[in-house]
Amino acid sequence: MEQCEYLIIGDGLVELMTGAFLNMLGHRTLVLKSRTIIHADSKISVAHKPNYDSSDQLSFNKLRATFDPNQVPYYASSLFVDIVFSAQLSHYLTLEKTGQVQILSKSALNSLPTDKQQLLQTQLSPLLKRNILKFIMSLHQITSLIQPGFLVSTKQQEGTVVLNQLEENIVNEKMNLNQVLEKLNLTELKEEIMLTFSFKEGETLEQMCQKFGTYTASKQKFDNCGCFIINQYGGSDVHQCFERLNFVYGGFVLTDDCTIQNNTCTCQGINIEFKEIIQFEHHEYKKEYYLAVIEDTPEKRAQFNLEESKNQIILSDKCKCIVRLGAGQQLSKGCISLEFYEYENEQEINKFMETLNITPSKHQTFSFTHTENQIIPFENNTILQAVSTDFDTCLSSAEDCLIKLGIKTEKVIKEQMTILERQNAVDSMFSRRGQDVEIVE
Repeated sequence: MEQCEYLIIGDGLVELMTGAFLNMLGHRTLVLKSRTIIHADSKISVAHKPNYDSSDQLSFNKLRATFDPNQVPYYASSLFVDIVFSAQLSHYLTLEKTGQVQILSKSALNSLPTDKQQLLQTQLSPLLKRNILKFIMSLHQITSLIQPGFLVSTKQQEGTVVLNQLEENIVNEKMNLNQVLEKLNLTELKEEIMLTFSFKEGETLEQMCQKFGTYTASKQKFDNCGCFIINQYGGSDVHQCFERLNFVYGGFVLTDDCTIQNNTCTCQGINIEFKEIIQFEHHEYKKEYYLAVIEDTPEKRAQFNLEESKNQIILSDKCKCIVRLGAGQQLSKGCISLEFYEYENEQEINKFMETLNITPSKHQTFSFTHTENQIIPFENNTILQAVSTDFDTCLSSAEDCLIKLGIKTEKVIKEQMTILERQNAVDSMFSRRGQDVEIVE
């Protein structure tokens, strides 16, 4: 049985962010995104609707596509989130393409790097690439046979798993981690593999399969083509970022239907014991986005330092803005779009564009209004208030939780701060992350 300190119920950014912070700080946490939760002790069945900050993102993406169908940019408001996007910190072996396998440098394994170059310093030889893929594929087959309950997303049915000779030898001889790595000539990558899959020294084959199954299931929730091919991020990137971080730092995120009984959560045959439940009650709020489009010219590209695959985040005391190229789509070809959020009013946006000498050819405002949601409290839980309007307010609510639990004593974002000051404070906090926090094994 797995164990954790906290169970957080909800699928919004506040819940995922709080879980990521708790796991980072060494407090193992399970985030429960399940649509149906059965409380066995009181016979209560809860059908959860998606939280506002999660469903808003999808609604906005659909409306935005009718206005400008280019790929949705990520809504990063801190250096830390940008790092996670660029470096894909969901694992330590990066397998973006089967022919381009790289590993992290050992100096980056126990700290948060500041750029991708710090991460990917080691290019693997063709032989090591082949052996790593063989290791992952073989372990997937063995897990399907001896620990199918931990391979949540597998489509193989009982009796259909066929092992090759190497896999049969591993099973028959009940090899441990060291023996398997030696068999596949991967001893030199032992440290990286142990960190990737949360393996420990001398683990049995059954223990390895349990942890590998959990890893595989978590990976397949983000990309459908298997546990060893990494796709680009899709919509709701910030949500995916923090969901992945929960796994990176040893926590869990479950989305399947589950049962809670006697401080134990059971989901798809996996039992996780917890000490305390955390729930967030979301207040009424209104969220707005302002989207403007200008002509794509060499002068404007130079003004914003734009490249084909690069977005720019512009900050002022009154607003935040993402500037990106609209190239690559028929309707947005030849355009540059500016997406404003966290602004006081449209007059401030107009003044801001005047200072940049910008006259939009097209603009539109998207808004969402939500009423306060009602939650059904579980026993032994902590109920916290949250306003999920943007990254900073979600971060503030997550910090409120850490303060109430006695884990933190001071908030990073203060009420009197301007938008620019909040941004700098968040970046400063995350740029120190590698110095303050060790990775939880």
